[in-house]
Amino acid sequence: MSHSTSVLSIHIPPTIYTSGSYVEGEIHLNFRSLQDEPIDEVRISLRGRAKAVLADRLNDNPRKQEARMLVDTSRVLWTYGAEYPPPGSDTLRLFFRLKLPYNLPPSIYYSGHLKAASVVYSLETVGLRRGVLKSDKKIHTPLVVLQSDSVGTQLPLGLSDVPWKKFYREQKVRKGFWGVSDPGTVRVELLLPDVPALPLFTKIPYIIDIITTTAPLARSKANAQPAHKAIFPPPPAIHTELMFRLIRRTAIRAQGRYDSGDIEAVWFLGLARSGADVDTDLPEKEWAAADETNRSGGDEVGTWIQRARFQSKMFLIVPPTFDCGFIACTYFLRLKVPFPGAGNDVALAIPVVIVSGIDRPIAREELQLRQGDRLPLDSSNSLRLATLDLPPAYWEAVH
Repeated sequence: MSHSTSVLSIHIPPTIYTSGSYVEGEIHLNFRSLQDEPIDEVRISLRGRAKAVLADRLNDNPRKQEARMLVDTSRVLWTYGAEYPPPGSDTLRLFFRLKLPYNLPPSIYYSGHLKAASVVYSLETVGLRRGVLKSDKKIHTPLVVLQSDSVGTQLPLGLSDVPWKKFYREQKVRKGFWGVSDPGTVRVELLLPDVPALPLFTKIPYIIDIITTTAPLARSKANAQPAHKAIFPPPPAIHTELMFRLIRRTAIRAQGRYDSGDIEAVWFLGLARSGADVDTDLPEKEWAAADETNRSGGDEVGTWIQRARFQSKMFLIVPPTFDCGFIACTYFLRLKVPFPGAGNDVALAIPVVIVSGIDRPIAREELQLRQGDRLPLDSSNSLRLATLDLPPAYWEAVH
């Protein structure tokens, strides 16, 4: 990845950095252009800043703000007359290596109603021009930084051979108004790998099982129903009927005030993800006779049991869970399964911890291999597309 002016250009590999790692690259100084736009000094700065803002709803008080400089390191790489390009070249290459502190919060940018929070990292390359009416040459290069993670890195890649952890909700549902008809039962199960946290940049499998049981009915009545007719309560037949999302909650504290906001960080299933790669299994319905059979020889009573299974994988590229004192980021999975009738939908909300899953900087090529073919190989915004899911405002922010 490179950014440039006519005189200066910075070159760094497209990388996600971790706290405690080094940011390194090259500054190229063009001496041919330097004759027309002289520079006295080349300096590079590594900066990181956390900032939280809360506006007053009544607009009768100034907005509340908290800010903390996380890293602010500068190096002078060149001064006029100190060094020249090698023979036969117009370009002087200046190498740099700057260290990130440990225990940094991850890159994030959140903007909601009357509130905002950000953790932004960047390099600033400055060609200093002394004198009146001379403006410095500046290049702003945003960086993506994550926490170094010792938990997610111990998990097997792809979470293979990991047992499942089950979350479920079961409830009674009626076809009509309460008391008019006997209730059926629906049970929604979400199976996730039984791990302490979900890592980024890993294909995480999940299973959604839906089991429905009809109200008790006579076998003759059950057999009389058309085979093609859905039996209440019917499980969803296609994955687009479900809504499965990752919700991020950003909590902000500023000068004694507190607020929070939720956003839909990722859609896994739903109409917005009609092209999702999902394995669907819809077994034939099963008849389950009641425990006590009719001893008088009357019609057998029982229930129809219907099942649906949706199986897929999620790949997370969101800012991990963190709390830096005045900005906190938490997540929960929200699953909603619709059923006919008022108030019959079943919803689950499951808190999850998300970790970076890396303990060293990760290059874009490695991320490409982990994610598959979803990322483009060539793009002017390659770092933005191939790293963390951050809004355009992050890449435009300047300290």
